[in-house]
Amino acid sequence: MDVRTTEERVIDIIATQMGVDPGEISGDAHLNDLKIDSLDLVHLILAFEHEFDVVIPEEEDTGIETVADAVTLIKKLHKKQQGNNSTDSSQDQQIV
Repeated sequence: MDVRTTEERVIDIIATQMGVDPGEISGDAHLNDLKIDSLDLVHLILAFEHEFDVVIPEEEDTGIETVADAVTLIKKLHKKQQGNNSTDSSQDQQIV
């Protein structure tokens, strides 16, 4: 089981895909500031979908402007797609 938070996992994915140190990426970092273009975003979305077992609809991916936006969307979709109704914040360790 992965005990990292959703944000930590998103940051690790971005760091790996973009070839930067995860310590250089904060939750409020804008994707433009990280030099993430539309093609990079497509690759990141595919990686997010694989890592978190969610499907990110095309109409939703355009709202991802920051790391926090990605985390919020992933949590929302995971909860919706997995039917998880728990509001226990300790579950953030796994995904929600």
